[in-house]
Amino acid sequence: MNSLISLLRPYLAPAIIVLVLFVIHILPATHAALSLQQEGVFSQAWRLFTTHLVHLNSFHLFMNVLAFILVAIIFKPVVHGRLLVNVVAFSALFAALLPLVLSDTPYFVGFSGIIHGIVAYAGAVMVRRKNKWGFAVLAGLVAKLVVDMMGAGQYDPYLDAEIAYLAHLGGALGGLVAVPGLQRRPKDVLRS
Repeated sequence: MNSLISLLRPYLAPAIIVLVLFVIHILPATHAALSLQQEGVFSQAWRLFTTHLVHLNSFHLFMNVLAFILVAIIFKPVVHGRLLVNVVAFSALFAALLPLVLSDTPYFVGFSGIIHGIVAYAGAVMVRRKNKWGFAVLAGLVAKLVVDMMGAGQYDPYLDAEIAYLAHLGGALGGLVAVPGLQRRPKDVLRS
């Protein structure tokens, strides 16, 4: 029994996140309360985090869940459990703030910015650990972000909206910013 629990523990955080994404998707009445709105962005700061839990349609949700599951499995040795949740929080914050600062229309929904942050975090940690694949992960992420920016403002018929490229870039920056902060234990931070 203990071995089964130990085997499943790294997948608990991703499973809970996926469950929350599906529950919110099937409760459309919650979407307006969770997504970024023009009025009161900073007086309702939770929206900086919860807008990522809302999706435009079922295809949008499915693609983000599929990508998140793949990223969670591939990078499980680098980021899992509470650390994964912390990286999600950093990435969510940066993925919401960058569009607010740089865009005239910073309002978006979806988990993809966070996924970019998890990939950035994992790649950077792999580089720090001298894993040669870390550079490949980061190069692939940079290439993906460049493609996003080249198509900035283009309509995606599957989403029925424009791709939130600034949220992707912000999420990636959040993942990178999380690296030094989340690599140390809180008591070690207090000692320095």
